[in-house]
Amino acid sequence: MLHFNVRDKPRLVSLNQNVSLTEGDRLELNCTADANPSPTYEWRRDNKTLENNSSSSTLLIESVEMDSAGVYECIVSNTQGKVSVKIRVDVRNNPRGIIIDNPRTIIIDTPRAIMIGVVVVALVVFLVLVVLIRRKHCKRNEPHQ
Repeated sequence: MLHFNVRDKPRLVSLNQNVSLTEGDRLELNCTADANPSPTYEWRRDNKTLENNSSSSTLLIESVEMDSAGVYECIVSNTQGKVSVKIRVDVRNNPRGIIIDNPRTIIIDTPRAIMIGVVVVALVVFLVLVVLIRRKHCKRNEPHQ
């Protein structure tokens, strides 16, 4: 019996379309291919090789930032050839200013936090002044003995 070892260049099986996320979201890009021999994967962003997750069919960024946006490229290759696909990733600014980095860490946008602090201090000062003025007013209206 004859056995043939068919060799194929990579053929993409599953991949992401363009992706739009908000700051702090998780990015997971998939780029799976069939090939014989088994393919290797390389991930690039804006034509620069990514060091993290660069040899896997899945690229994972736990919490995207504004500078995570760009054109990502998955290059799949083996001894028979290579194929690549580009995926555009857009990252929107987080309008609430709150980024949940992990369940224990919350980062609050500094200008908003300062504004809230100023309002709280102003309210406290206002209430103290009202109490002092009422006390002074009450003392004036007390009958003298």
